Formats: sequence, C-alpha cells, structure tokens
Amino acid sequence: FFLNDTATTEIYTEQIVGSVRCVQETGEVLRVYDPGYINTIAASSKICFIDGEKGTLQFRGYAIEDLVEKSNYLEVAFLLIYGELPSKKEFDYWQSKIMKHTFIQSDICQQMKSFRYDAHPMGMFCLLYTSDAADDLLCVDLGCRRIIQK
Repeated sequence: FFLNDTATTEIYTEQIVGSVRCVQETGEVLRVYDPGYINTIAASSKICFIDGEKGTLQFRGYAIEDLVEKSNYLEVAFLLIYGELPSKKEFDYWQSKIMKHTFIQSDICQQMKSFRYDAHPMGMFCLLYTSDAADDLLCVDLGCRRIIQK
C-alpha cells in the first residue's frame, strides 16, 4: 500500500493489516479490506446491543430470546422503528397499515422475469426493492412500512 502525504510530498509504503478509516482533505474516504472484521471498530447503538463473549443480543433492551418467544415479526419491526413494543391499539393500527400494501405490483413481476436465470437473489432483491420503493422513501415512516410490507 502506498500513502502519499500531500503536506510533505513524501510517499510511504506500508503493509496494512485490518482496516483503517481515513478521510482525506478532499472528503474521500480511504477504504481498506478487513477480513473477518478483525479490526472493525465497535460503536454505540440505541437499537442493538451485542456482547459476543457472553452471547448477549438485545434489541431496544429486549433479549432476542424473549422477542423470538413472545413477539411476532410486526411487533419487532415496530419496536425497532419506534423504540417500544406496540400497545394492542398501536399494533392493530400498524398491522392494518402494513397489510394494505403487501401485494406486489405487476410491473415488479415483469422486472423479476427480466433477470438472467443465474442472477444472484440478493442483487435481484435490492434492485426490485429500490424500484418498488423509489417514490415511497421520500417519507421515512411510509418508507419503513413499505420495507416491512414487502
């Protein structure tokens, strides 16, 4: 790896193991491959807490085991977006909004048929989702609901 120091015009040759995040004066980010996420920096999150050594995974303070046992997909989606599990009234309203738009447009089906037979499923999903949600993402709340609906 070559690093050009624009302040001194010196060029350094270094072997980088892990990852480095460096923002240049131009605003460009230097990206380096980090195999196995060995040097990935941990960050704080209000949504998720992970303690790999203890085997702990929590979403918004709820253990994943409790969410799997006691909540359904739409309740957890509500939790992740709004920060709390829904009340019965909130859940009924949320579910009615989600269920109104679970159908897939016929033009999306046509787009799906246009992919090559060996196209990667995740690439197909990303493109189809983007196509379907392009107009909806202008509104964050509606955009979140549309992701869950599909």
